[in-house]
Amino acid sequence: MNTSHDPRDLHAGHGFGGREMSERLTSINLPGGAGYADYGRKTIAEMIALARRHATLAKQEAEEILAAKDSDFHICTYQGVHVQRNRIVLQEGRKRK
Repeated sequence: MNTSHDPRDLHAGHGFGGREMSERLTSINLPGGAGYADYGRKTIAEMIALARRHATLAKQEAEEILAAKDSDFHICTYQGVHVQRNRIVLQEGRKRK
């Protein structure tokens, strides 16, 4: 049981059998824009590299989508978020390389 009178101790996980109430994360974003987070205390350089890796992957995916023909897309409809049922393929599309 936590006997400390310092409320910061609760947030550090003290008094909970060694289990923390929440994980420490480090986040990065451009002001007014979307951002990213990673577990643990990260350095400025690590977080900038993380953001740029995500941006590079997003750019590649966006370029592939913009360059694709309408017939390239695989489109289906289904019920459920976690378990998909009654799946109906509306368009087969092409296999990714």
